[in-house]
Amino acid sequence: MKHCALLNVCIMVVLAALAQLSEAQISNTNRPECQGVFDFYFVLDASTSIGEAFGTSVVPFVANVSSRYIDPNFKIAFITFSNVDNSQVVLPLTRTADQGTIQTAVNFLANDFVPAGATFLAPGLQNVQSQIQMFGGDTASVVLVITDGIAVDDTFAYAEANKLRGEFGARVFAVGIGPDQIGAGQRTQLDIVTGNPNNVYIGSDFAYLPDVVDEIIRAICIEITSVIPDKVCLGATFEITLIGSGFLGTLDPQGPICRFTRGDVVFETFPTTPTNETTIVCPAPKFTSTGNVILEVSLDRISFIASSITMEIDDCKTISGVTPSNYCRGERPDRVHLQGNGFLANLVISAAQCRFTKNNGETFTLPLATITDTAVVCPTPNTGTFSGRLSLQITTTGQFYIEDILIITVEDCTGVSDVNPNSWCFEDVVENVTIQGSGFTEDIVAGSEACEFSISSGKQFIFTPSVVEDGRMVCPTPNINYTGAMNLRITTNGVTYIGGTRTIYINDCTVRESQFPIIMHACLL
Repeated sequence: MKHCALLNVCIMVVLAALAQLSEAQISNTNRPECQGVFDFYFVLDASTSIGEAFGTSVVPFVANVSSRYIDPNFKIAFITFSNVDNSQVVLPLTRTADQGTIQTAVNFLANDFVPAGATFLAPGLQNVQSQIQMFGGDTASVVLVITDGIAVDDTFAYAEANKLRGEFGARVFAVGIGPDQIGAGQRTQLDIVTGNPNNVYIGSDFAYLPDVVDEIIRAICIEITSVIPDKVCLGATFEITLIGSGFLGTLDPQGPICRFTRGDVVFETFPTTPTNETTIVCPAPKFTSTGNVILEVSLDRISFIASSITMEIDDCKTISGVTPSNYCRGERPDRVHLQGNGFLANLVISAAQCRFTKNNGETFTLPLATITDTAVVCPTPNTGTFSGRLSLQITTTGQFYIEDILIITVEDCTGVSDVNPNSWCFEDVVENVTIQGSGFTEDIVAGSEACEFSISSGKQFIFTPSVVEDGRMVCPTPNINYTGAMNLRITTNGVTYIGGTRTIYINDCTVRESQFPIIMHACLL
């Protein structure tokens, strides 16, 4: 029973803790946000009638709505209106990334701004137009008017609102706060100002403002949240599907425009299928360079809504290897073979090239020998006496080289590994010595091949080899009456010697008479 009582107490504590959570805390995780990038103009009634509610209700409402737009390139402006000559641009159009400037404007409106005057709406809408002209460009604009009364300049206000919607392509929304007796008249005005009764929100008092935030965010937000596909191949023909919300908000009867921006290059295309609230399908242009593409959409064919969503253009070509990846400089292959995929995509055969680059930056550019989708054959350049690393890249379009860089090592494989024989008795007849090694035919200059023998006196004997192969050279030997060390060097170009100097020993192998009895005695033992 004690355990049951304890359990009941625990449950009551948990329930009490949950009860203490405010509705705002619980719903905060589900509050709507918007990823769209457009310009948002708050046009705030600052007439005398609004009084203290301006700082205690209107400004918190503005701050709350502003915080729901999360892209750092989203821009907002704060404009007030009251008397005909007293409309103020408190915050010029500013990116939400500049939180310091925005917070300063919010603090000013909440703490230092004093509403005063009548309700002339037209000057406030004119200030919106000036901001669009100065800072807006062709970015889409949204105007949200917040007022507690009836505009005294209704005819002028209607004209400026029509100009905003028509000439500037802005969407206009309004929140009207007032007693029930003026609600009907206010609603009539705001319907005309917005041009759409669905864009008007009416509340009897300022307590209405926190309740309508989520609804306004959902109504105003036009956003691109993703694109399918988000990565495509260079030069491919394809369609993209923009996923988002609010696409039917201000849709032109002819449909939207999709805009693709890559660096300084801009393409605009038109959907081939009907647009709905959450998807737009557009043909994409053929791109001639790789990188990220900025995506924008114009619903009204006047202004564009941007986003942070981009699409990557990839050349879709990869090189996985090259054969051979190394060779001796004297054994240069006629061709090297590259393996990979996607080589035929956007192929311009007359411009397809292989580029070899030496360590010192010297380049050799040669046309491709053959190409398939998975293999490329490149002729190899004659790099002379060069040994080291050759970087290899290819282009199949003539516009840019595939990013993958292959390394081919050109080795100096020349050298002498053995001389046979490397000693003999001077009485013996040795007509030739055979030098074994590698690279003997590398850089060979016909008629310059030579075998150079030298003895301790400094005398030299130079002969033309009877055989010169890459791994073998046969040299005639000098017929001299000499014992001791004899040096040998070989050259195939008359300039450089291969493998350094090798020493051959010619021995005196005769047995003297004075040594004979000793030798015989040793044999008998």
